[in-house]
Amino acid sequence: EDQRILNKDIIPVIGNLHMTEVKKRDIVSVLDRVQNRGAMIACNRTLAVISKMFNFALERDVIEIFPVYGIKKRGEERSRERILSDNEIKLLWGSFSDTSVSMLLKFLLITGQRTGETRRMLFSEIEDGFWTIPSERTKNKLTHIVPLSAMAVDVIRKMEKKSESDYVFPGRIKCSDGIAGYKCLEKNVAAHYFRKILKNFDWKRTTVHDLRRTVR
Repeated sequence: EDQRILNKDIIPVIGNLHMTEVKKRDIVSVLDRVQNRGAMIACNRTLAVISKMFNFALERDVIEIFPVYGIKKRGEERSRERILSDNEIKLLWGSFSDTSVSMLLKFLLITGQRTGETRRMLFSEIEDGFWTIPSERTKNKLTHIVPLSAMAVDVIRKMEKKSESDYVFPGRIKCSDGIAGYKCLEKNVAAHYFRKILKNFDWKRTTVHDLRRTVR
């Protein structure tokens, strides 16, 4: 996502400048360009990427002045509260197929786990009705143990019959952040497929993370 923001909104404006040449007005120009298309929240994301880059450079003495200092967020972000109703869950469930990405979404709706951790789930991590997520893959860097319901186990068993990989939910190409030699789903595949499913319904904005919130 950071790379996408860099390519779309940052490099076209300041990509030809050395980091030491970038002034606050240059960064403001980047944000103005995003704001002019009405993408206020995207302004915050873009500012965050720029800030991350220049913080990195400042820590390593590549630059002496932090040009992002004093630049405020432009869009007000509010916590989402989208929770699927029982009827919406039924409609969504009926839209799932037996493809790898569809079964991943089904598993997320059953367990309420995070997409990033689940799409790289390995068969070797499952034992005696529990899924152990190693610390290097969890958000809080702590080992997480997930008890699996009968429905969750059923999804895994169905994938076990189909998968020719160590991954429960295999992809078509080697994923950039997976185990060398094995194919897993890339990080944005589930979100793209989810939006494709939702085109069939006249719902307010719904994301994959809303499944986790619904379960919680």
